[in-house]
Amino acid sequence: LIITVLTARVLSVDDNAEFLVFWSLYFGIVGIIAGVQTESTRAVTASQLSTDRGAGARVQTAALILGLSVAIIAATSPLWLGVFLHHSSPWVVLAVVAGVVLSAGHFTTLGALSGRKSWYTFAWLIGVEAIVRPIGALVAGLVLARALLPVQISVVLPAAVWILFCLFTASGRGSFAARADVPLGKLLRNNIMTMLSSASWALLVTGFPALLRATGGDVDSGVLAGTILAITLTRAPIMIPLQAVQGVAINKFTHDQGRNLKVIFTFMAGVLGIGVVGGILAGLIGPWIIRAIYGSAYQVAPFTVGALTVAAAGMGWLVLTGAATLGISAHRAYTGGWFIAAVCAFGIAALPLDLVTRAILALGIGPLPGVAVHVITLVRHRRRLSSEQSATDLS
Repeated sequence: LIITVLTARVLSVDDNAEFLVFWSLYFGIVGIIAGVQTESTRAVTASQLSTDRGAGARVQTAALILGLSVAIIAATSPLWLGVFLHHSSPWVVLAVVAGVVLSAGHFTTLGALSGRKSWYTFAWLIGVEAIVRPIGALVAGLVLARALLPVQISVVLPAAVWILFCLFTASGRGSFAARADVPLGKLLRNNIMTMLSSASWALLVTGFPALLRATGGDVDSGVLAGTILAITLTRAPIMIPLQAVQGVAINKFTHDQGRNLKVIFTFMAGVLGIGVVGGILAGLIGPWIIRAIYGSAYQVAPFTVGALTVAAAGMGWLVLTGAATLGISAHRAYTGGWFIAAVCAFGIAALPLDLVTRAILALGIGPLPGVAVHVITLVRHRRRLSSEQSATDLS
């Protein structure tokens, strides 16, 4: 959020629109590798519960293999980068590739810390990375002639912070050596399943603004940047806390094995309440906040801000139900729910409608079919557990 304020102030509207699309594209690609965090959390948690903790593969080994694989794909970006970024330097490709490899280690470290319940180090790693990034952007934006490329590179560099934690903290070193509950082949397959889900996450969350540009033809830079900023601000109150505690949720659901669905539905009701109340408030004061923070060049209608805030609740539901589904090791349902949500959102985003309408409908309606897949899986699992318990009681 701080970075979006900085870039809006130090870059021109055209350059800032380009940067915001780069931000979306980069974190969309990184979002694919982010799936290793959820599987690392589950695998390390399960390993901690096992009597044979040293039997599985090291989670960092799998992360390195997958990170290099995604980086190879990212290295082909000169072939398709022009679809998204219209006037960025070709050197930005190297930054993306390096960031993908480093992010694989970052997310795996976070997952291992969650699995080992090293919550303080987990929180510090997230916090330090978040602090380093806007400082780098400030230096790049103000000191280096307000150029686009240095600001883009400053976004990538903090992905290396996890290395310092693994070198200089005991819990970091423990997470680096952490093992899964399964051998390397099975761990890689599980990671690929969660990466497919996180690819859908990337499309729906971090990569969505880039998708809007790719499916919308020529769009006015002010409208594009204003809509991206509105999406970012309206999602923050729901998505940032949910992303931060996702490891806690997966850890809990892995222990609980899906027996207590009331917790899920209670949190879903809370997320919806926040979305509705937040939507009303956002419609009243959101446009003024955007103008005050980012400048008068970024104009967004009250209905747009309010509707996007309510739409964020659907994404919150998808995150919650996905964490619970992964907690019961239902990898296929987890991936299927995210994939269906992404397909629906992409289909809506490609409709011949104006940019704002496509954004609201895609983000509001797209996640709901995926939520349904997750909930149905959880309910069926709970019924199966009840039936097995009844049979045990009778015997």
